[in-house]
Amino acid sequence: MRFRFAAFRIILASAAAVVWLSAVQPAAAQSNNDPDILAAYVYRYADYYLPYAIQSSTAYKPVGTLNTMRDAGLGEEVEFAVQSTIPASQDDLRGHARKIFKPWRYQFGSDAYLDCLDWADEACKAAYARRGWNFGSGPTYQVWARTRAAARGACSEVSIAFAAP
Repeated sequence: MRFRFAAFRIILASAAAVVWLSAVQPAAAQSNNDPDILAAYVYRYADYYLPYAIQSSTAYKPVGTLNTMRDAGLGEEVEFAVQSTIPASQDDLRGHARKIFKPWRYQFGSDAYLDCLDWADEACKAAYARRGWNFGSGPTYQVWARTRAAARGACSEVSIAFAAP
């Protein structure tokens, strides 16, 4: 029987790889030897993402309803958005969502075909007539702005929520 040094090197390299890979540590989020990442890790991020989830869900509600609430100027669109997004059975979550979503205000939206905002604008009317396409309807979207408590007039962030048909 003849000794094959090339085959021995492959076997030795494979054995070394197995030993080396067995010492690999788990990911940092799973360093407590728990095979699952616990939901408790997401709470610090939930307050950040909650307003965007509410806006995304509210984008499927009629724009006319939100326009009426916005025009009243009482911030009713915030309560409407929270109530229409979070079920009544989760009242504790609704309370927390109201607190997190309170700085946001609905600005405007559309659920109709996009055209000129100001029909007195002759350049827009000319461009609209030359567009060469017609989709039949436009995107449904809502624009929300977050304001700081100290300066309610100025917004510090704007978010656009789109609804798929």
